[in-house]
Amino acid sequence: EEIDDAVLTLERYQFYNRKFKELSEKCQQILKMYLNGVNMKRITEHFGFASVSYTKKRKFVCKEKLIALIEKDPEYQILVGND
Repeated sequence: EEIDDAVLTLERYQFYNRKFKELSEKCQQILKMYLNGVNMKRITEHFGFASVSYTKKRKFVCKEKLIALIEKDPEYQILVGND
């Protein structure tokens, strides 16, 4: 059972990575920075965005795009059905 869980975890991780790479380069960078704990002010400065509010909106849009890519892929249903 532990091996099955490990294989499923790896499959999910690989699937997520494939979908993540379908995002634009800028979306990937924004999400990576955010997930690595970089604060929104720093992300705003890095990209030269006008405001932290705009940066938050961009992060939200990128996250929603990733979710949509994941959910529309038929493989997603297979991976979540294995729980």
